[in-house]
Amino acid sequence: MIILGSTVLILSCLLAAPSINLLPLMAALFFLGLGWNFAYVAGSTLLADHLSPKERAKTQGLNDLLLNLASAASQIGSGMVYAGGGYGVMGLAAAAAAAVPLILAIWWQLTGAHRPYAVRGVPN
Repeated sequence: MIILGSTVLILSCLLAAPSINLLPLMAALFFLGLGWNFAYVAGSTLLADHLSPKERAKTQGLNDLLLNLASAASQIGSGMVYAGGGYGVMGLAAAAAAAVPLILAIWWQLTGAHRPYAVRGVPN
C-alpha cells in the first residue's frame, strides 16, 4: 500500500503541476489525498505491527508529533518553492519528495526487511 500510495502521490503531483483548468486540478487534488491516505494508513499500520504493546502508544505518539512537525515545515517550504518557481515547480518538487517513500518501500521489499525476525534468521 505504501508503494501504491506513493505512486498515486507522484502521479497526482505530476497531474497538478501543469493544470490550469478546474477539473484536472480537482482530480489531481483528489488523488493527492487518496495517495496520502494510502501511504499514511499503511505506514501507521506497519509501525504498529513492529512494536510491542508496551512501546506502541509512546512510539506512535512520537511518530505523530514528528509527522505534524514535518508537515508544518513542508508548508513553509512549499510556500517558498511556490514563491520562487510557481505551482508547476512546486508540483514537481512534491513528486520528487513522494519518490522517497516509494524508493524506500521498494528497497524494503527487495531486501526482505519486511519479513519477521524469525523468518530472516535473526533471533528475537
